[in-house]
Amino acid sequence: MRSTAMTVDEATSVLAQLPQSDAFQCFYDTDTLYYPDALESAVTAAYGDLSPGLKAQLKAYAATKRWSIETGGCNVAGMLIDTSRDSQAQIMTAWRDLQENPGKILQWKQSNGVFIAVDQAKMDQIRQGVAMMISEVFDDEKQASDMIEAGTITTTAEVDAVFNA
Repeated sequence: MRSTAMTVDEATSVLAQLPQSDAFQCFYDTDTLYYPDALESAVTAAYGDLSPGLKAQLKAYAATKRWSIETGGCNVAGMLIDTSRDSQAQIMTAWRDLQENPGKILQWKQSNGVFIAVDQAKMDQIRQGVAMMISEVFDDEKQASDMIEAGTITTTAEVDAVFNA
């Protein structure tokens, strides 16, 4: 006989996912679901879809994935842009400087170390491209989080698929 600690609501949900003949072999008592050894994989799979601990782990994984993509750099119109948090702030500072000083040209170092001349229009393109990428990756994290909460994502591979779509 096996056992797994869970709330009565979780146990009810797990049992509802099992065939009736299997569910009748299980019982719940004092925050624990008891079940035969032969049902371990079925109960684990059903509970894995619901486990608050698993959901928290998958949401943390999604946040880490988003952070990695957000700060991992991007290509904007052929320019390799560093998107670390420091670089994001520098982009906004440079963009503001160019807004206040029309005609000024800045030397901008790409993430590959190559410098490029950047005017107001090019910096606006960089700012918009980085902002769009960051917005999209936060949208992906939100989508993954919602799907984790709904139980439609239960693995890190499924989280990865949201970010790769």
